[in-house]
Parts: sequence; C-alpha cells; structure tokens
Amino acid sequence: ARPKQVIVDKDRLGPGVLTVAVAAVDLELIAPDGRRVHTASRSDTSITPAPGAEGRVDCAGFGAGKQDDTECTATIKLQNPVWGDYKLRVSSPDLRGETITIGWTGSTFARSGATSVNVTVQPHQTVEFSMIVAPEGASQKTAPVAVKP
Repeated sequence: ARPKQVIVDKDRLGPGVLTVAVAAVDLELIAPDGRRVHTASRSDTSITPAPGAEGRVDCAGFGAGKQDDTECTATIKLQNPVWGDYKLRVSSPDLRGETITIGWTGSTFARSGATSVNVTVQPHQTVEFSMIVAPEGASQKTAPVAVKP
C-alpha cells in the first residue's frame, strides 16, 4: 500500500479574507452585522476601521508631489467576514467609470476566487450595490444605483 499524500493549499491556511479594490474612488463596505469600513482618499484620514477590517488608499509616487487620484488604489480588507448581504458604496469627486474587484480567500471559504463589478459614478454622487458573501465566495446581488442624499 502506498502512503497517503496530503496536499494543502497554502492560501487557505489563514483566516477568511474578503478584499475589495478599485482605482481612484472612495469605498464604504457595510456588513450584515453593521460593521462599516471606509477608505479615505486624501483629506479624511481620521476614519477608524471596524475591528478585523482595514481600509486604505495607496498612491503611486506618494510623497513625490506627482500623484493624483488616477494613480491611487482604494482597498478594503475584512477578516473573517460574516455570511450575508453586504452593501458597497462608491463615491468620487469626479466622473469615474471603474471596475471594482472583489476577492476572497482563506480557510472559511470553500475555495479562493474573485469577481468584478463595473460602476459609473457621477461627480459628488454615491453609487451603491449589494453583494452576497457565502462560504462559496461573493457575488453581485443588485445593480449599482445612485443613493439619494
């Protein structure tokens, strides 16, 4: 008899992580349990993320005086996400057409994966859509629509 070989996917050893990333816009993720995570582009760095969550903006050439919004990437990471419906809000000071990438990995998910959602944001307007997060991964539930103030 041959010895049994066990193959472990090293990407799935850690906790479950849900990641949302996009260029040049602000993001807010609202979890089913009420946790909120924000990214702060440029001016508002006082936002404190929920426990187990991180929201940040990375800019190419930061500190060199050459960066602008088009060179920035907004990212939200949520560890051990609860299953259910999430709302994702997107806003921008300028007209933007962007593709949001939503990825999942870790031991709480059946497998790692990613999906993308295209959004168009009018200046100074917030667009919102919902997605479902489950052990199988994440999927878009509703189409992006403008949020009334």
